[in-house]
Amino acid sequence: MTYAMGRHLPRESKFNVHCWRMAPTIEKISAITFRVLNMKASVQFYRNVLGMELLYGGEQASFSSLRANGSESVILNLEQGNSVPQWGRLIFHVTDVDAFWIHLREKGLDPEIPRDAFLGERYFHMLDPDGHELSFCSAATMSGPRGRVQTRWIGDQSRDCSWMTGKRDVTYR
Repeated sequence: MTYAMGRHLPRESKFNVHCWRMAPTIEKISAITFRVLNMKASVQFYRNVLGMELLYGGEQASFSSLRANGSESVILNLEQGNSVPQWGRLIFHVTDVDAFWIHLREKGLDPEIPRDAFLGERYFHMLDPDGHELSFCSAATMSGPRGRVQTRWIGDQSRDCSWMTGKRDVTYR
């Protein structure tokens, strides 16, 4: 028996049979975890302001899990502890960036003004109660056949909107 890094390796077979395997791949991201200082404030923000569904834990728990309502999206875990703000960005795809921006303003928050990306997608950023950066984006729309509005997807890039950079600001009156 041969050992590698503390593990047994399979025995050599007396038969010269090779099993060809595909290289392992990541299929999806199932969860992301933020450390939060105040679980109650964080759960209330993600559940009551952003409308996420609480799957596990809650305001008094040391660990909570939430997900976008009615979806099979990535789970957001909140873990009580020392927060590490602005280490990355969590990106949410929304149906209408401008309507979601207005919703957040009506809740008393002050997100950045929505902007257009160079291919017409719209997005804005804001911080959660622990200083984690959040982005909200939606795909561009354009007129389709017979005047219908259609969503325009550009490869896989526009699905997460993380590749976008704004080219101009929008003025609201």
